[in-house]
Parts: sequence; structure tokens; C-alpha cells
Amino acid sequence: MKQYITESANLAKQNRKEYQIFGHITVTVTDPLPQNINLEKILKELEGKLPKRLLNDVDSVYIGKYEPLASRQIDSMYVNGSILISNSHSSEKELFGSFIHEFAHAIEESERDLIYSDGILSREFLAKRNMLFNLLKDDYRLDKKSFMDINFNQQFDNFVYKTVGYDNLGTITNGLFISPYACTSLREYFANGFEHFFLSEPTELKQKSPALFKKVKEVLKSN
Repeated sequence: MKQYITESANLAKQNRKEYQIFGHITVTVTDPLPQNINLEKILKELEGKLPKRLLNDVDSVYIGKYEPLASRQIDSMYVNGSILISNSHSSEKELFGSFIHEFAHAIEESERDLIYSDGILSREFLAKRNMLFNLLKDDYRLDKKSFMDINFNQQFDNFVYKTVGYDNLGTITNGLFISPYACTSLREYFANGFEHFFLSEPTELKQKSPALFKKVKEVLKSN
């Protein structure tokens, strides 16, 4: 067992790779990515598309196998200046999207007043939640109060993820949300929209969520 631990530690050190982006964010790979993913290409693309000034609150990114991600069955998360990203992404587009999504959570914390203070985004989100309620009420026993809560709610998240299912929800909400995950909370609504602004044609976001599109544009232009 001692030999196994020593060999595992040595292997981890060999696989560990570090990069720096935006002049201050350290990206550390603790477990290897699939061979079809060119991380350096993704990092260069991120630097070319995102304003450095919006990412001052991000210190580090870790890519690998992490229990907090596995236990919650998620691909990435942002906590106190650090981002965890799973190394199980199957494509460069998926990994790029996870970077953008978690950067969006960092940005919405630093730009909270610009994004939320006028209430425009929350009104658009709640209007969509209300339409979602009306689309589902004939097939499920629903609590209207949970649909009108802008914050993350585990019970609501379990309902859309496990009871309705994202595949089914994607069909039901086609044209309503940019993706099923966007309906889970106001914060995820913003982060999901910010992500898709860079992943696909921005016009799609503009058509489906005009207030969200406007907020993303305002954030990118802010000083």
C-alpha cells in the first residue's frame, strides 16, 4: 500500500500541469484531460474573448477529478475566487462552455448592481418561470410559490432535473429558455445566458431573452 501511494503521488506530480491566463489566473490540471482536447487552444480563445478587467476576482482554476463535483453530479463550480472543473468533458466546446459559465458567476458577483439592481432581469426570468408553470401544471402537482422564487431551491432543482427531466424540459421550453438549466435560478439564468452568448450566435440569446442579452452586452462594455 505504501508503494502504491508513493507511485500514485509521483504520477500525479508528473501529470500536473500549470498555465497562467489573463496575467493572474493560474490554471492547474491535476488529472489529465481526454487527448482530443487542446487546453492551450481553449485558454488562448478565452483570453481573446473575455475582458481581463471582469475577472479580477478569479484567482485559480483546477481541472481534474473532485469530490464536490462528483457528489453533486455537476461539471464545474465557482467558490470564493476558485473554479473547479471536471476533467471528464468530452469536447473542447463543452470545456470552453464550463470556463465561461463559471467566469460568469464570478462576474455576476462583482457586477451585481449593474446586472440586478434595476429588476429588469428578474422580471424577465419570473415571467418565463410563470409561463413554465402554466406549461407544466396540467401534468404535474406544482407549488406556484417555488416557481416565483428567483433563488436556487434544491426541491425545485430536483423537480426539473429528476421528475421532468432536462430532455423533456428542453422540448417543453423550446423558445422560452436558452437551455433547460437556465430555469433553475436567476443566477443560473444569467450565467447560462452569458455562456451561450459566446458558444452560439448571440442573436439566439437576443431572440429568446432580450433583457438577458442586453445585460450581457452592458457587462461586457462596463468599465
